[in-house]
Amino acid sequence: MFDKIDINQMKIFGVVLVVLLCVDLPMILIINNKIYSDLLSDINKGDSVPIFNKIIYGLCAYLLVAFGIYYFCLNQSYLHVVLFAAVVFGVYDFTNLSIIANYNFKAASIDIGWGILCTLIVTIITSIISPMVISSAHPEIVTTTEVH
Repeated sequence: MFDKIDINQMKIFGVVLVVLLCVDLPMILIINNKIYSDLLSDINKGDSVPIFNKIIYGLCAYLLVAFGIYYFCLNQSYLHVVLFAAVVFGVYDFTNLSIIANYNFKAASIDIGWGILCTLIVTIITSIISPMVISSAHPEIVTTTEVH
């Protein structure tokens, strides 16, 4: 299963990640920032999260979401994409509702709705861009390499 690395698949994953960051970061930084800062201020006890944590753990989260979109959503029906996103974001938000005292249903609903919409947008854009990225513009380049 993992005996070859397909360069084209790596490019597609890269497209998913870049598109996800371009679509989601403005929402996180502009709109959700206020919602979450108010909701989580009690948990953080007034302390700000170190920038290292924001970058490294945020990148880890984006890599996982990008992998989920790459593996479970590309080449699937839109219904499949919506169901995948509803499960992923639903688990996150309903877990927050169950363990964070001041997390509220409005914030959870906004996050689930955005998660579904964002996943759909990223899937659609990636499906449009990917064929251009993996086009055979350079047929002399081998697209698979052996892993040793």
